[in-house]
Formats: sequence, C-alpha cells, structure tokens
Amino acid sequence: MIKAVIIDDEPLHRNHLKNVLDEYCPEISIIAELSSGKTAISKFPELQFELLFLDIELGDMNGFELLSKIPNHDFHIIFITAFNEYAVRAFKVNAVDYLLKPVEGKELRLAVSKAMARIFSHDDHQNLTLDYHLSKSNNICISENQSYTFIPCDDILYCRANGNYTEFIFYTKNGKVATLLATKNILFFEQRLSLLNFIRIHQSYLVNREKIRKVLKHTHEVFLDNDTRLEIARDRYKTVLDTLMG
Repeated sequence: MIKAVIIDDEPLHRNHLKNVLDEYCPEISIIAELSSGKTAISKFPELQFELLFLDIELGDMNGFELLSKIPNHDFHIIFITAFNEYAVRAFKVNAVDYLLKPVEGKELRLAVSKAMARIFSHDDHQNLTLDYHLSKSNNICISENQSYTFIPCDDILYCRANGNYTEFIFYTKNGKVATLLATKNILFFEQRLSLLNFIRIHQSYLVNREKIRKVLKHTHEVFLDNDTRLEIARDRYKTVLDTLMG
C-alpha cells in the first residue's frame, strides 16, 4: 500500500477525492486528512507517507507557501485544485501531476501510476539497502542528498526529529560526537531501530537505551553517557521506565 495524505480546506472535495481513490486507486491508503497549511506543518513530523494530494488555495496559505515551509520533504506531490493558472509553477516544484477539480477517475489513476513509478524506483532501493545493512552488520545506512553513510548502531547516541528529516547523533571512530542528517523522518527509523534497543522517549527523540545512564524522576529527563540531557514526554514516561527496568 502507498500511504498518502490529503490537504484541502473543503470537506466536500476531500470526500470526493477519497471516493474516487477508493474506486480507481485501491492501493492508496489515506492516513491523514488536513484542512489547513498550519495544521499540516504541525502534523507532518508525526506522519510517514509517500504521496501528498495538495490543494493550492488552503485558506490560511497556498500550497506553494506550505511547501516552502517544509523544504526538506521526501514525499511526492499531486496537486488537485480548481485553478489552472498554477500548473507551470507546480511542475517547477517537481510535482507528479496537476489535476483540476472535480477530479475524474481515469486522470487520477494515471497520476497515481506516475507517482508509484517514482516511489518504487527510489524508495524500494533505499529501504532495501538500509534493511540489508541492519540485518547483516548492525550498521544503519543513512541516505544523504548526495551519498550513503554507514554507522554502527552501537555508536548512535540518539536520533532527533527535524521536520521530515532525522538527525543522527553518534560517536565517530576517534570518540568525538558527530551529527548526520538523514532524508527520512524519525518514524521511519523508529520502525527499524526499535528492534535494536532504541526507544522513543519523546516525539522528537529516539534513543539508544544502552547510552542512557540516568533518569531524573522529577523533571522527566534522561542523561546519556556523554552528559546529553533529553526530555521524556510525560505520556511516555512510564513506558520508558518499564522498558529500561525490564
């Protein structure tokens, strides 16, 4: 299944799009419907998806303004709008397609097929590479914009969410602490690293439990072995303690 998000400020159009997707594109799974640019900006770090159906006029901002506020994204975009004058601009941001409302099934099917071709040509290779190195050598393969970097999982202190990207904070061979920016969100890495002694202590932090040296009861914080201090989310505090003491 391809995970997708719809951003449109009009419920009628969101429902119409979902109905057409159900009929013509059963491989698409809508994981979130958002009604404004502001809501999208706040929710995106929590979501992992491959395809965005984006209206241009959102009420609080337009779709291009929204994209400018989240420049480091790794999803593909199909614009769906009532306005035809933005088409050239849409393709300048590498949109898969530009469809006019009301969306027709055959046009949507074609647009989704183009999106799937892009998704599978890039993401399948990248994900398989990462999973292979995790299983064979306990190394994580980090995709940057121009390269792949391999980091032993035992050397990772923690991961920090950075919008749709993730920062890896880790020890280098000479014992120094370095940071690397990966082009996937933190949920993507949580799903893989949770099997390797990593725990999510906060919306922003995924921590190597072997690096945790102390938990502060009153402030709900952890200290790592390099004296880094990180907040534990209140709703995760008991789970974190249970995991560390288990």
